[in-house]
Amino acid sequence: MYSTYDGAKRRAQTVAAVLQGAELPTPLHVCQRALALAGGYRDWDHLRRTLAKGVSRQAQLDGFLRRLVFALPDQAVGPAYRWAETVLSDLEDRMRGKPTSDRETLDWYTRVYEFVSAIGVIHRSRTPLLTPGSGAGQRLRQDMVLGLCIGPAKPRFDPESYVLTFEGSLEELMPEDVGHRNFGREFERLCAAGIFEWNGEAQILRLNPPPVDQVRAHIAKCRGFDAEYWREAA
Repeated sequence: MYSTYDGAKRRAQTVAAVLQGAELPTPLHVCQRALALAGGYRDWDHLRRTLAKGVSRQAQLDGFLRRLVFALPDQAVGPAYRWAETVLSDLEDRMRGKPTSDRETLDWYTRVYEFVSAIGVIHRSRTPLLTPGSGAGQRLRQDMVLGLCIGPAKPRFDPESYVLTFEGSLEELMPEDVGHRNFGREFERLCAAGIFEWNGEAQILRLNPPPVDQVRAHIAKCRGFDAEYWREAA
């Protein structure tokens, strides 16, 4: 995780950037303290003094995640936990000579995943044409939207608008739905409602979000549950 003072500083800056990307701007000193406690130090000053003058000493990795979740504010636990879990997994894979996660995968899991998941959940539960009882084809329409949000494709996420942009053919993006006999009709209904925007020539599909305040509220609720779950699991 880190073994030098400069390495610890870089890790703390990364955690601050992860939380900033998760719409949780957190003072750097809070991230430094959390990384110090997680690594087995009393506080950041203890870490600084221990690793002063070029001293190298590996952070205590056993129990790192457990200590981290108790050192952070509730809302920060989920994003920081996912980041630390991925980094620790990569360290273990590296020691075993296995391939490690690329930067895109790490960024996706720590910065984007929960937004895409929340967009799918709110669409399913609140968006007309997708909620149960919204008429014929509802299940297929819901499957199209949720399949994008929970499927293997990793869309670009616009943190300003919350629009998700997917690249590829419809056969690639919706392999389980595109063969349905009513796919064309229901896909067009989603486009007409402004849920989808499809550029067939460029093969770009945009999924517009439900109201952003609803997405944020869902994420905040889930982060509270995450903090409670991981602290109890620790």
